[in-house]
Amino acid sequence: MCGRGAGSCVGSTLVPQAPRRSATLADPLQLPRTTMALMLPGRTAGSERPLGLSRTKSSHCPHRGHATPTRVCSPMDSVPHIGEIFALLSPMAWAVAVILFRVAGRSVPPLALNLTKNCVAWPLFALTYYALGASAPDTVTRSDLILLIASGVLGIAVADTLFFMCLNRLGASRQAIVNTAYSPPIILLSVLFLGERLSATQVVGVCLILMAVLTVGRESSGTPGEARGKRLSGVLFGIGACVAQAISVVMIKPRMGEWPVLWMTCWRMAGGVGAALLLWPLVPKAQRNLAALADRKCWPTVLAGTLIGTYVSLLLWMGGFKYTQASVASALNQTASLFTFILAVWILREPVTRRALTGLALGLLGVIIMGVGSI
Repeated sequence: MCGRGAGSCVGSTLVPQAPRRSATLADPLQLPRTTMALMLPGRTAGSERPLGLSRTKSSHCPHRGHATPTRVCSPMDSVPHIGEIFALLSPMAWAVAVILFRVAGRSVPPLALNLTKNCVAWPLFALTYYALGASAPDTVTRSDLILLIASGVLGIAVADTLFFMCLNRLGASRQAIVNTAYSPPIILLSVLFLGERLSATQVVGVCLILMAVLTVGRESSGTPGEARGKRLSGVLFGIGACVAQAISVVMIKPRMGEWPVLWMTCWRMAGGVGAALLLWPLVPKAQRNLAALADRKCWPTVLAGTLIGTYVSLLLWMGGFKYTQASVASALNQTASLFTFILAVWILREPVTRRALTGLALGLLGVIIMGVGSI
């Protein structure tokens, strides 16, 4: 890797990355604005009319050791490896939510479940943001907002719907194995667009993860009468969810160090909810999907899963990517596979096969190797 500084070198181009740890007292999840341009074709700093008001001046922070935009050092600056901590707590919360969503998914279709959780979570993020007294970052352009909304469309509307489709077809334990396929695309995209380097150990990790996914696709059915096509489609939906999520992260990674986490999340959620509402009329049997929500028995699991998985876990997830490198955060996020597998067997009583255990071991080993290779 090119280090954990403010950027990494790609030829003569400086690609901005998220600062390690920095925040303001007003919002512990907010980072200062910098003057770096978003690395997109035809874009330069100040090339568009900003939606904000002013730029910040430079000051010195004892925790950073160099000039930064004006800010007050937060107690969070003194917490070692805060990004890694966030990136590890997020999958713990998400694993619990997966179990709840698996139960809810038995009666609520994927798109309806995704739209419901987003409509519940979006106001929570907005209220939290304003309760902290935070303000929008300076000099935000319209293209920045479009980028965030597009990230939400891919990462929330598309990826989460595909995830629920995978979960319904494979179950929580096998879905956990397929979900290890999240790291390879995000690391490969980080290499292509963020200037991070792919080491030989990471290549080995990618191969192990691919082997893990293949074990799920070829696994003998644990349930009598389960169609092979259903299992294979579940694997494809899971891979599609991983790829869509990876793209949604990498496309905003260069700006994550400059924007508040909650502010980013609100705009991404807006994109996710808006896209789901636009797609809703095109969904076959849309009215039947809504009718499933009329059953009050499903609401406790839907609301609990939303609070834990969409609200708490997503905040931690965004914080992890904000305060550490994308490759490191994505690797730590993959511990969700282990937590989910254990909870699925323990709580849902899903069957455990040798092939499933082999796939889980290969996937986790691949994730560990990729994480070591990114250090």
